[in-house]
Amino acid sequence: MLPSNLLITRTRSGKIKPVYVPIEGRYIELATRLIETYEAHLHKRKGELAGRCQQFEGSGFDYRLVRGLVALLDRSATFKPHSFVDPKQARREVFQEANRYPLVGTEALRQEVIAQVASRLHLSSSQLEASLWSDFEEELVLESFVAPLPRDLIQQYNLSLTQTLLFKAASFEFIVGSNYQRIFSRLKRLGLMYTVEQQNAAYNVVVDGPISLFKLTERYGTSLAKLLPTVVEADNWHFKAQIVGGERQAPKLLELELSAKTARDLLPVQRPQKTEEQYDSSVEAAFARS
Repeated sequence: MLPSNLLITRTRSGKIKPVYVPIEGRYIELATRLIETYEAHLHKRKGELAGRCQQFEGSGFDYRLVRGLVALLDRSATFKPHSFVDPKQARREVFQEANRYPLVGTEALRQEVIAQVASRLHLSSSQLEASLWSDFEEELVLESFVAPLPRDLIQQYNLSLTQTLLFKAASFEFIVGSNYQRIFSRLKRLGLMYTVEQQNAAYNVVVDGPISLFKLTERYGTSLAKLLPTVVEADNWHFKAQIVGGERQAPKLLELELSAKTARDLLPVQRPQKTEEQYDSSVEAAFARS
């Protein structure tokens, strides 16, 4: 999912749709350049990386799109503080040392405090300076990055848009013609409330959304969003969801409707190999084999 302030949708005649990014032309180029930017900033500060990525917001793209892609790339990255001592300990030691002086009002006194603490911690003054704020977000260092393919990044972005929208669902109804075992296993493990009805060779499943509960719970909304990737793994799928939109003082229900025919190429599909690990128990696995 993405932060709600990065959600891009279109609403018309009581229907709502996420604004998907086409996998073509300048969008592929944008994804490619963002990925290359992360690769070029390996072992550099996160603040420097963020500043470079922010420049793409003024290149004809919605800033929410750029920030959404960056949010997904952050999940493929590992950021860690680059310090010679625990930053919290460093700050505590410096503040305690500074407290011994009536006022540290000059650069000379500041350097004296730093030198005293650095000596006590067996560090150089520059090492202590580098460690003081190294755990702040902008000072974190990009330690590793697993680069996705540009196409995969865009598909993951489109999926995340839909998941974010489902976080405000009053209900989620889908019909699938395959992948039953993984879908029902996922429903159970996520603790979702649902009803199911067989329709010829397919199943119609209605899942209660987080808004339909007596009290909206973030955990339940997250679980519903996590179900979506398993649904779109099916060969054929179609779903409708009632999304709560409008102002808080005057909420209204909007309909979200998507199908494999209209959105398959825009969403990621990773069908896993069938293994016994997909079953909830050895009894189920044995039953399936027989």
